[in-house]
Amino acid sequence: MRLIETSVGERLRSLLLPALIVVATACGDSTGPELLVSFSVEPFDPASGSLPSVQAAAGDGTIAVEGGYWVACFGLTPSEIEGAAVLDEAGLQLQVGWRGNVAACVPGLAEFVYEAVVGNLDAGAYRLQVVHIVGQDVFSTLEQDLVVQ
Repeated sequence: MRLIETSVGERLRSLLLPALIVVATACGDSTGPELLVSFSVEPFDPASGSLPSVQAAAGDGTIAVEGGYWVACFGLTPSEIEGAAVLDEAGLQLQVGWRGNVAACVPGLAEFVYEAVVGNLDAGAYRLQVVHIVGQDVFSTLEQDLVVQ
């Protein structure tokens, strides 16, 4: 009986181990190191003027983005605004937003300014798209070609 269990166990290991390696490899980060190396959000003070437009600049292995973000949902805090970066064959996309339920919001305006640094980039030309997400809606706010050193 022991011999059969070992034999079956060895067969299962020989079949499952390669499958687990394939699954682990497929679930790994295909973009390499973490792309969004920093992301900060602060409340915007309307007394300081109008909400800034989105701007981007390339550096050594990085692209820095800053701009304003607003949502018609009074009472949101900076910690509820998220950032993410995605690099694929179409280019680099920075996603800034809040994915909450807009219908459940207290009507009013929440305004923020953010700074993001996308890093760990190889030198070369990148097509950057910055999108703002409000609930389930996505708005393109900047498309720009940049050269990273």
